[in-house]
Amino acid sequence: MNQKTIAVIGAGPVGCYAGYLLAKAGHTVSIYENHAQIGCPIQCTGLLTSEFDEFQLPMDSFLVNIFHGVEVFSPKMKLMVKQKEYLVCRNKFDNFFADLARKAGAEIFVNHSFLRKEGKELIIKDSANNRDMRITPNIVLAADGPLSPTAKAYGMYHPKRENYFGAQAVVLGNFDPTKFQAHFGREVCPDLFAWIVPESSTKARVGLAMKKNSIKY
Repeated sequence: MNQKTIAVIGAGPVGCYAGYLLAKAGHTVSIYENHAQIGCPIQCTGLLTSEFDEFQLPMDSFLVNIFHGVEVFSPKMKLMVKQKEYLVCRNKFDNFFADLARKAGAEIFVNHSFLRKEGKELIIKDSANNRDMRITPNIVLAADGPLSPTAKAYGMYHPKRENYFGAQAVVLGNFDPTKFQAHFGREVCPDLFAWIVPESSTKARVGLAMKKNSIKY
């Protein structure tokens, strides 16, 4: 095997799982995360389709709830769709994959953010020690999110790409924990949709996503 040095920018589930597979295959893998803790701040609601079963990974450490359907609401109709989905704790979910990567031999560096590319070198900011590092990996994986500075540096970011910005809160109330809800409509959320995703019968993750003014809506 031709061993490579691989830099993964971003220690989310995708970055860490890729790092795990590559380290397991015998490559030298370093994963750089700009936040101080993996899984913080929370980046999404934490819904997984049942296709996650194909990974054949244990879920006990991060599973919060299992749904068997989604209720879809629009101004003129209501629809019930039967489907199995999982709700996970994103903090525990992210750290599960980080632990997999570490056990396979990958190194994870928190408080390390991608700054720029200079030729074949990457400049990484080590915020904990207030210094810049220069690395020259054989392969770079951009796993640093939808606004990826790494993808932009490599010319892989479409200039007209549009993003939706989510806002979410954990709300107490009375909920049916067997299903979650998606709400559509111009007055509710004109750009995308709003959601009610129960963690239990008394607690739910409630939010929506817009191109702008998410907090206002």
